[in-house]
Amino acid sequence: MEAILGLRAPSRAIDVKTGLSPRRIGNASSSSLKIGNTRVGGVTDLRVGRSNGRKRRIDALRCRAGLEEIAPATAAAYGLTLLSGGFFAYSRTGSKGSLVGGLTGGIAFAVAYLLMLNPDTKDLANAIGFGVAFLFIAVFGIRLAATRQPIPSGLLLAISIAASVVFVNAYFSARLL
Repeated sequence: MEAILGLRAPSRAIDVKTGLSPRRIGNASSSSLKIGNTRVGGVTDLRVGRSNGRKRRIDALRCRAGLEEIAPATAAAYGLTLLSGGFFAYSRTGSKGSLVGGLTGGIAFAVAYLLMLNPDTKDLANAIGFGVAFLFIAVFGIRLAATRQPIPSGLLLAISIAASVVFVNAYFSARLL
């Protein structure tokens, strides 16, 4: 209705859809978001609420890291998972194979993590990470086929596949750049 009458909204009016307050700086305009009594500036795309029954995403808070950037964290987390799983299985069942596998995987991923910190050895680290993850894919796949129990072998198989995808992606993205 304001557009029909030619009226202009005040500069501190808050948009009902986005909750953002338009602000003019020179010739450029930006938006700021008011949370409580604090005004946060520079939010360019913050969409919340429901639209057509679906949730909208919050683009301002989305992670934009590529898989090659999270490869060191993947190596550390997967190595700790294998190490703790090996110790857990040994303490519960006395399985020396699980202990040796957990120690071997933990040490291999610790080496891969340390090599990933140096840009010159990142390709070698990703290759080691993929090789060890592929080895554990085979181990957990065989165990899943033999036992037909999804826990722990099925879960660890899925984690191993996800880790190998991260390492392959990191390897090839570094090669292509």
